[in-house]
Amino acid sequence: HKIPVTVISRCQRHDFRRISVPEIIDQLEKMAEAENISVTKDVLGLIARQATGSLRDAISILDQLASAESEITADLAHQILGTSPDQAVLNFVDAILDQDPGEGLTILHQSAERGNDPGQFTRQVVAYFRNVLLMKMENPDQIDVPDNIFEVIEKHSQQIDTRELLDLIRIFNAAVFDRGASWQPTLPLEMAFLEALDIRTP
Repeated sequence: HKIPVTVISRCQRHDFRRISVPEIIDQLEKMAEAENISVTKDVLGLIARQATGSLRDAISILDQLASAESEITADLAHQILGTSPDQAVLNFVDAILDQDPGEGLTILHQSAERGNDPGQFTRQVVAYFRNVLLMKMENPDQIDVPDNIFEVIEKHSQQIDTRELLDLIRIFNAAVFDRGASWQPTLPLEMAFLEALDIRTP
C-alpha cells in the first residue's frame, strides 16, 4: 500500500501461502513412490504437520528419515523428529482434565526418557489445544489429524470451556519460549502442567 500506483502498474504480484497438509502428503506420496521409499500415509501426515506448511521442509524431513532406515516407521519418525506419539499427548491432556498431577508428570518423564524433546512435546500440546479451539469455534475443516484423533478432539471440546482453553494455550505457548531453565529442559513444561491444573474448573 506504500508503493505508488504508477510503480504497482509495472509490477507482477505473487502471493505466497502455506501449503495444506493434504497437499504436502500428496506430493510426498509421489516422491516416495518414485524413490521406492517404504513409508505409510500416517507417517507422511506426521511429516507434513511437522513441516508447518513448507513443502521444502517436508521433503528435507522425508530425505532425512529415508537415509536412516530403508523402511520409515512411526517410531523412527518420532525418534528422529524428537516428537511424542499422539497417544502420549492425548494421555497428557486427559491428565490435565482429570486433574491428575501424578499421571501427567509420569507421562512427561517417560517422554523425556524416550529421548523426546520437551520443547517439541510442548508445541504438540499447544497444537492440540488449538485444534480443540477450532472445534469449539465450529471450524473443524481446518483440523488436519487422523480420524481417531479427530473424535477425541470433539470429545475434549465439550469438556473444556472457551476461557479455560485460551488460558491453557497461553500457558503452554509461554512454556515453548521459556529458555530460563536450559539446565533442566523439562522444567518449563512441568511448571506449565501444574499451572494448567490450577485453572481447571472443579
